[in-house]
Amino acid sequence: ERTLRAHIDDEPVDEKRRWATRLLVKLRKDIQPQDREHFVTSVLGEDLEPTRCVHTNPDQKQKMRRIDCFRQADKVWRLDLVTTVLFRGFPLESTDGERLGRTCANPLCIQPCHITIQVRELDLLLAHFLFG
Repeated sequence: ERTLRAHIDDEPVDEKRRWATRLLVKLRKDIQPQDREHFVTSVLGEDLEPTRCVHTNPDQKQKMRRIDCFRQADKVWRLDLVTTVLFRGFPLESTDGERLGRTCANPLCIQPCHITIQVRELDLLLAHFLFG
Protein backbone atom coordinates (compact mmCIF):
# COMPACT_ATOMS: atom_id res chain seq x y z
CA GLU A 1 0.00 0.00 0.00
CA ARG A 2 2.89 2.38 0.64
CA THR A 3 4.08 1.91 -2.93
CA LEU A 4 0.59 2.69 -4.22
CA ARG A 5 0.39 5.73 -1.93
CA ALA A 6 3.77 7.01 -3.16
CA HIS A 7 2.69 6.51 -6.77
CA ILE A 8 -0.53 8.47 -6.18
CA ASP A 9 1.31 11.26 -4.34
CA ASP A 10 3.74 11.66 -7.25
CA GLU A 11 1.00 12.11 -9.84
CA PRO A 12 0.24 15.59 -11.19
CA VAL A 13 -2.69 17.49 -9.69
CA ASP A 14 -4.59 17.33 -13.01
CA GLU A 15 -4.46 13.53 -12.99
CA LYS A 16 -5.75 13.45 -9.40
CA ARG A 17 -8.64 15.74 -10.40
CA ARG A 18 -9.54 13.52 -13.36
CA TRP A 19 -9.54 10.48 -11.09
CA ALA A 20 -11.76 12.21 -8.50
CA THR A 21 -14.11 13.36 -11.26
CA ARG A 22 -14.43 9.82 -12.62
CA LEU A 23 -15.14 8.53 -9.12
CA LEU A 24 -17.84 11.15 -8.53
CA VAL A 25 -19.42 10.25 -11.89
CA LYS A 26 -19.51 6.58 -10.80
CA LEU A 27 -21.13 7.58 -7.52
CA ARG A 28 -23.69 9.78 -9.25
CA LYS A 29 -24.78 6.90 -11.53
CA ASP A 30 -25.61 4.77 -8.48
CA ILE A 31 -27.75 7.45 -6.85
CA GLN A 32 -31.49 7.40 -7.41
CA PRO A 33 -32.46 9.91 -10.14
CA GLN A 34 -34.55 12.14 -7.86
CA ASP A 35 -31.55 12.60 -5.50
CA ARG A 36 -28.74 13.20 -8.01
CA GLU A 37 -29.02 16.98 -8.06
CA HIS A 38 -29.23 17.05 -4.27
CA PHE A 39 -26.01 15.01 -4.08
CA VAL A 40 -24.24 17.47 -6.38
CA THR A 41 -25.31 20.44 -4.25
CA SER A 42 -24.11 18.58 -1.14
CA VAL A 43 -20.71 18.00 -2.75
CA LEU A 44 -20.43 21.65 -3.76
CA GLY A 45 -21.35 22.82 -0.25
CA GLU A 46 -24.50 24.53 -1.52
CA ASP A 47 -26.88 22.14 0.23
CA LEU A 48 -29.96 23.96 1.49
CA GLU A 49 -31.47 20.75 2.91
CA PRO A 50 -28.74 18.90 4.84
CA THR A 51 -31.38 16.77 6.57
CA ARG A 52 -32.57 15.29 3.26
CA CYS A 53 -31.25 11.80 2.48
CA VAL A 54 -29.42 10.92 -0.74
CA HIS A 55 -30.65 7.44 -1.69
CA THR A 56 -28.60 4.96 -3.68
CA ASN A 57 -29.97 2.31 -5.97
CA PRO A 58 -29.97 -0.96 -4.01
CA ASP A 59 -28.33 -4.15 -5.23
CA GLN A 60 -30.29 -7.36 -5.91
CA LYS A 61 -30.56 -8.04 -2.17
CA GLN A 62 -31.81 -4.49 -1.47
CA LYS A 63 -28.52 -3.59 0.24
CA MET A 64 -25.90 -0.89 -0.34
CA ARG A 65 -24.23 -1.24 -3.72
CA ARG A 66 -20.49 -1.65 -4.13
CA ILE A 67 -18.12 -0.19 -6.70
CA ASP A 68 -14.47 -0.66 -7.56
CA CYS A 69 -12.52 2.49 -6.90
CA PHE A 70 -9.44 3.94 -5.26
CA ARG A 71 -7.32 2.27 -7.96
CA GLN A 72 -7.67 -1.13 -6.39
CA ALA A 73 -9.39 -3.34 -8.92
CA ASP A 74 -9.32 -6.29 -6.55
CA LYS A 75 -11.46 -4.52 -3.92
CA VAL A 76 -15.02 -3.30 -4.03
CA TRP A 77 -16.25 -0.59 -1.69
CA ARG A 78 -19.69 0.17 -0.33
CA LEU A 79 -20.91 3.55 -1.51
CA ASP A 80 -21.25 4.91 2.03
CA LEU A 81 -17.59 4.08 2.69
CA VAL A 82 -16.55 5.83 -0.52
CA THR A 83 -18.42 9.02 0.40
CA THR A 84 -16.95 8.93 3.91
CA VAL A 85 -13.40 8.67 2.59
CA LEU A 86 -13.99 11.39 0.00
CA PHE A 87 -15.86 13.94 2.10
CA ARG A 88 -14.56 13.33 5.61
CA GLY A 89 -10.98 12.58 4.59
CA PHE A 90 -10.97 9.71 7.06
CA PRO A 91 -8.84 6.74 5.99
CA LEU A 92 -10.86 3.54 5.96
CA GLU A 93 -10.52 0.10 4.42
CA SER A 94 -13.07 -1.61 2.20
CA THR A 95 -13.96 -3.88 5.15
CA ASP A 96 -14.69 -1.04 7.61
CA GLY A 97 -18.45 -0.87 6.99
CA GLU A 98 -19.24 -1.70 10.61
CA ARG A 99 -17.41 1.46 11.71
CA LEU A 100 -20.00 3.72 10.09
CA GLY A 101 -22.96 5.13 11.95
CA ARG A 102 -25.93 7.12 10.67
CA THR A 103 -27.93 10.05 11.87
CA CYS A 104 -30.84 8.91 9.68
CA ALA A 105 -32.71 5.61 9.60
CA ASN A 106 -32.17 4.94 5.90
CA PRO A 107 -29.59 2.17 5.26
CA LEU A 108 -29.24 3.28 1.61
CA CYS A 109 -28.40 6.93 2.38
CA ILE A 110 -24.98 8.25 1.36
CA GLN A 111 -25.53 11.89 2.33
CA PRO A 112 -22.12 12.85 3.79
CA CYS A 113 -23.82 14.84 6.57
CA HIS A 114 -25.68 11.71 7.72
CA ILE A 115 -22.69 9.36 8.02
CA THR A 116 -20.63 9.26 11.20
CA ILE A 117 -17.57 7.26 12.16
CA GLN A 118 -17.74 5.19 15.30
CA VAL A 119 -14.59 5.13 17.40
CA ARG A 120 -13.86 1.92 19.28
CA GLU A 121 -11.93 1.21 22.45
CA LEU A 122 -9.07 -0.33 20.46
CA ASP A 123 -8.75 2.87 18.42
CA LEU A 124 -8.44 4.90 21.61
CA LEU A 125 -5.92 2.49 23.09
CA LEU A 126 -3.75 2.56 19.96
CA ALA A 127 -3.93 6.36 19.75
CA HIS A 128 -2.91 6.63 23.39
CA PHE A 129 -0.06 4.16 22.89
CA LEU A 130 1.22 5.85 19.73
CA PHE A 131 0.72 9.50 20.63
CA GLY A 132 0.25 9.60 24.38
